[in-house]
Amino acid sequence: MMIDKLIENNIEPMVTMFHYDMPEELTKFGGFTNDIVIKYFRYYADFLFKTFGDRVKKWITLNLCMDNTLKAHASAYRLYKAKYSNLQNGKVGVTISSRFYYTNTKNVGSENIVDRAMQYSLGWLAHPIFGESGNYPYTIIEDITSNSMKEGLAWSRLRPLSLHWSKIIKGSADFLGLNYYSSRFVHMADPPGGEIPSWEHDSRLKYSVDKRWKRAKSDWLYCVPRGLEDILKWIRDNYNNVEVYVTENGWSDDGELDDTGRIDYLKRKVRSLLREHDKQR
Repeated sequence: MMIDKLIENNIEPMVTMFHYDMPEELTKFGGFTNDIVIKYFRYYADFLFKTFGDRVKKWITLNLCMDNTLKAHASAYRLYKAKYSNLQNGKVGVTISSRFYYTNTKNVGSENIVDRAMQYSLGWLAHPIFGESGNYPYTIIEDITSNSMKEGLAWSRLRPLSLHWSKIIKGSADFLGLNYYSSRFVHMADPPGGEIPSWEHDSRLKYSVDKRWKRAKSDWLYCVPRGLEDILKWIRDNYNNVEVYVTENGWSDDGELDDTGRIDYLKRKVRSLLREHDKQR
């Protein structure tokens, strides 16, 4: 078994329970759009903890999540703490993808634009777990409530978490898994772009890149190692210095054997990690 082979070779396994692959039977009633899936995810997590928890000490419930998946994550976390934690002594976290954002102006309020972009990117999912409120960022709740009313809806497209779910979700992770690939400059979009409704329209943000940034084969991927350092700093300052694992990053190329581009990308990312690590000593 892969887990055993990893341990035999002194590699600590970190297992992700869910990353897009929904069983076909569960898609028949809407997958994660149906809150019944929270119960099924808890059953699934229970099986994994019981079967592999003697060897796996770090779990990621979901790689990328939203609302019902956030609730499914928290349900699995509470299950582990109640049933397995004392016996297995492991950790359970969640993975979120985010860029870091910069502003190329020094106008009044430019720092607020950066924070707004971070809330719409990382904070949307991290804030209910690691933030003080145990709910979605206030800015996002306010924006979407206002836009929903303008769209003639009877209630907001993003209703705040109930007190019941807020208590379950708040603090429901021992660490944050971070997928970081690149960064962007951010600007307010006036008028807002995107379709109505859409994340782009709600956020009222637009993005650009620095022409000096080195680009990979993928047209969205630019080498911005400083962004990793700065996003870790943002997480530290906003979420009480939570433990972070960088769970994804990478560099695309044409498949050539001379891998200097990827080597440069990884070296610069590791240097950024070391700089931030040294600052926290």
